Parts: sequence; C-alpha cells; structure tokens
Amino acid sequence: MAPQFAWALIAEPVDPAVDEARINFRRDYTALFEKVVKRGVESGEFCQQPAALVAPALVGALAESLLGPLAESERSSDMIDELCLFCLRAVGAKD
Repeated sequence: MAPQFAWALIAEPVDPAVDEARINFRRDYTALFEKVVKRGVESGEFCQQPAALVAPALVGALAESLLGPLAESERSSDMIDELCLFCLRAVGAKD
C-alpha cells in the first residue's frame, strides 16, 4: 500500500490543480528542512553550507527513495536508518 501511496503523492501524472498541490507540499517540506539546516549550521552541528540549496536536495533525495529503493523492496528499520544517516551525512552532521 505505501509504495502506491508514495507514487500517487509524488509522481503519478495528475491534473494541474493536484500538481500545484504537490509543488506546495514540497515547498513546505523544503522550508522546514531549510530551518533545520540553518539551525544546525548556527549551532555547529552541521558544516557551513547554503541551507536554501541543501534543503530542496534533501527533499528530492527523500522523494526518490520513496519511489525507488524503499518502494521496490520490503521496508525495514535498517533501510530507514540508512536513509536518515545519509541525510545527516549530507549536511555534515558530526557523529
């Protein structure tokens, strides 16, 4: 069920009104990620980086994971943990 939901939410061809809602959905998530990255940089937990560039990249990586590896196989907590670790590494989080 979840792979079909992810496909419908992210990539299924839809009419323009639904596509606009998707854009707004991604924009909202990007804004949240941007705040988190900025706070992480300010606190020294993340390396110096342009949050406005990194945030949409993280949203895109998560979306692609939902449509790709996570959708194609049985989800496991290990896969979710690895995706979280990837995102933390991407922003230069300290161990």
